[in-house]
This record gives sequence, C-alpha cells and structure tokens, in this order.
Amino acid sequence: DSTEPGTEEPGTEEPGTDPEQPTEGNLLFPGADFEDWTAFTGKLNNFGLKNYATQADDPDQGKVLQIKGTPTGNDYVFTVQNVEVKTTNPTKISFKLKGTAPGKSLSLNVYSGDRAYKAFNVGEVTGDTTIGVAANNQYSGSIDTAGKWITITLDLTGVEVNTSGSGNLFALKVGKEAAWDVMLDDFKIE
Repeated sequence: DSTEPGTEEPGTEEPGTDPEQPTEGNLLFPGADFEDWTAFTGKLNNFGLKNYATQADDPDQGKVLQIKGTPTGNDYVFTVQNVEVKTTNPTKISFKLKGTAPGKSLSLNVYSGDRAYKAFNVGEVTGDTTIGVAANNQYSGSIDTAGKWITITLDLTGVEVNTSGSGNLFALKVGKEAAWDVMLDDFKIE
C-alpha cells in the first residue's frame, strides 16, 4: 500500500454506512442510535434536551442517551419533530433501556399530528416488555434492569403515526422526584 499513513483515498468509504451499527429495523428519527448526536439534536423541538440527558458511552451499545439526575417535574426530556417516517403502516416502536429509576417510570408520546398523540406508559419494568396505548401519561412503577439491556416495545395497533415530515413525532417523558440513572438506545420503528 503506497498511501501515506494517516491519509485515505477519497471516496473509499460508502457514505452513511457504519459497520458497527446493526442494520435490522429502521431508526425512528435521525440519530436515534445516538452515534450522531448532531443528527439527533437537530430534530428536537425548540425546548431542546433536558440538561440531565447527555450522550454517554456504553461498552455493549456504543453511544447512548443517558438520563442521570432528579427531575423536579414530570419532564419532556425531548420531543422529536419534522421527521418523515419511511415505514408504511408501522406496527411497533422499540428501544433499548438499561438502568434504574426507583419509584418512577417513563411515559412516551407517539404523535398522529402536531398536537394529537397517544400515550404509552412503561410502568414497572425489569425485563423485555410490550406496552399498548394508555388513556394518559402516567409515571407510576419503577425501572430496574439489573444492569442488563432490555427492549421496550410500543404496540402501535390502532395508532396513527405522524409520517408527514412536519410537526411532532415522538416525545420521551420522565416522572418527577426520582433518582434517574438510565441509558436508552436504538429507537426503531417497524
């Protein structure tokens, strides 16, 4: 190889390919695997990201979203907007979760329009779980994955998803006054 060390031939890598990332399933929004933090934060609404939510490294998952702190309110950690969803008639959204939140849990909004949404409440969780639509956002339950990554699946049966590319798509909420120490990764829609 006659190439100088530290230099590469232009165009030798396929754009947008990362051999480290799994290819099954479709990411729900740009940066939904948190490897490209700028892609993720570029799709957030004007409220942005709570300051206790940061990019972190996990030995198994690579870059992840870490929520570490004690929120004073039932907070929107982030709301993703203006994403054109390519999956037609999606049946589920899934994501990876690891960590603890004693006495509180996650609630998620899946939007059908800019303001209209369906709530999904994770509740008490220690392992892989599938949840359906709830009447409203609730934060009861506790999270304790015993140090393992688990998969949370939202069953989208009967749920319209805003695939238009305009307005709100998805929001992640946390219950107040609990010591959150969780990591999330790989938000996918199928």
